[in-house]
Amino acid sequence: MKITKIKVKNYRLLKDFELDLEENLSLIIGKNNCGKTSLLSILDKFIGSKSLSNSFKFDDFNSEF
Repeated sequence: MKITKIKVKNYRLLKDFELDLEENLSLIIGKNNCGKTSLLSILDKFIGSKSLSNSFKFDDFNSEF
């Protein structure tokens, strides 16, 4: 299975986020406090080392949510 698109809603700084992944390489770049770490964190919760626990905390949800 290959992941081609990532959609995230109301997770930390990612209020309504979509990312289309390229075939070979995708880079995540941006200014400070724009959601790069939030994206890596949510990926880790679903497909990384934390995927077995999958525990969310109150602070993980967007404050406007």
